[in-house]
Amino acid sequence: MSAKDAILGHVCVERGWMSEPVLEDCLKECATLSRSRPAPESETFLPRVLLRRHLIPEMELEALREEIAKVLRRDAASAPDGTQDLRLLKLLLRSARVSKEHVDQAMAEQRELLGKGKSARVIELLLEKGQLTLTALEEAFQGLRRAATSVTCGSCRAVYSIFDYDPGRIYLCKACTGELAPAGAPAPASAPVAAPTPASSASSAVLPSVGEEGARIGRFRSLKEIGRGGMGRVYKAWDDVHQRWVALKVISDRQPLEGLTRFRREVEISKSLHHPNIVAVYEVSSAEGKHLISMQYVDGVTLEAERWPPGKAATLVVTIAHALQYAHSHGVIHRDIKPQNLMVDRAGKPYLMDFGMAKSLDNPSCVTAVGIAMGTPSFMSPEQALGRTSRVDRRSDVYSLGAVLYALVTGRPPFRGSSPIDTIQKVSSEEAIPPSQVVSGVPAALEAVILRCLLKERNDRYQTAKQLAEELERILPQMSP
Repeated sequence: MSAKDAILGHVCVERGWMSEPVLEDCLKECATLSRSRPAPESETFLPRVLLRRHLIPEMELEALREEIAKVLRRDAASAPDGTQDLRLLKLLLRSARVSKEHVDQAMAEQRELLGKGKSARVIELLLEKGQLTLTALEEAFQGLRRAATSVTCGSCRAVYSIFDYDPGRIYLCKACTGELAPAGAPAPASAPVAAPTPASSASSAVLPSVGEEGARIGRFRSLKEIGRGGMGRVYKAWDDVHQRWVALKVISDRQPLEGLTRFRREVEISKSLHHPNIVAVYEVSSAEGKHLISMQYVDGVTLEAERWPPGKAATLVVTIAHALQYAHSHGVIHRDIKPQNLMVDRAGKPYLMDFGMAKSLDNPSCVTAVGIAMGTPSFMSPEQALGRTSRVDRRSDVYSLGAVLYALVTGRPPFRGSSPIDTIQKVSSEEAIPPSQVVSGVPAALEAVILRCLLKERNDRYQTAKQLAEELERILPQMSP
């Protein structure tokens, strides 16, 4: 079994694609394959095993392998003499992301391999054994780049200082949402931005149409509209280049400032997330004066206006909570969890989508334009409803997910007023009616979980999405499916 197979397998477990027992079984099959025929020591078998067992889509597998290779290549290239690894290990030990015992064992193994004429990095040995996660390694690497980097807006020439600058990310000016670039680097091309227009003037400039059903835009054809929102239309489309169906979000170049800010935020954040229950963003392009986001196509329905049996509703929310925990662990707060942003495919698999309102904790000042309302009133946390954006954190998403669970079991949101302002007032000042008083058949244990999510004070709620998932998993056996 190759080290690459072991590393890939443990990262798949880390990202939620499989469990440890399934990985162990897959690696046994890899070992059997490697013994059945002569093969180079570096040859990998796990990718074909994963695909054959349908454990991970091919596109996601390739993205995961590329991410692993990129992280390890970047770490090695930064200091070929090994000093970079030593700095990383010190940081990992200091933050308790790896144990001293495991590091000592890996170093002893490294010395043993060197004695046999084989090279090995301690970092890779730890990843291979599952004693270090790829996420922890990425965070440690970022921690080594804390020096401020001066960046300039390509549109308004405003200057910012960014800590832990990552050249692979998109940074936006909070004054005009133009793209930021380090001093001396070529200025990024800026799309033309129109002045904001009143909401009442929404037209094809804001929700661009690409023509009749079956039309083409760029390399995408057989377009069929499947949804629309405040910033564009979404089509089911055939990608001629990659030969696959995609969900194609189309945004006009004449989109108001708020729409372009959301577009750029969604692109930046979504492309950094790879999880089986988060809709994947494949590519960003433009054609015929419109911005395009090519995304994973999910053949299913949203959870909007859908009432579910308590057991099934809780099961769906458990899965979404784990996906949300993954996003939170990568420094991303969704800020717009609602039934319309949750989908279930024909096999019953749920997905979290639309990160257009999301906030990156790594660099919040460069992704949010002033004055943009965040969230949907009926599912907003009180801190969002009151505009206290500095207080919006992971627990705000937990509140919103609790509000979704309330809606799934009762058929209505916890707060609903005669107008958005009336709804916001209810969210911020009134207590939610217990679900059992809205509909019958809601288990007391489930009601207690929902009401704890909806508490006004953040510190009184579940503190993480993982805590919410674990509590639901604990009570699920008490509920009928």
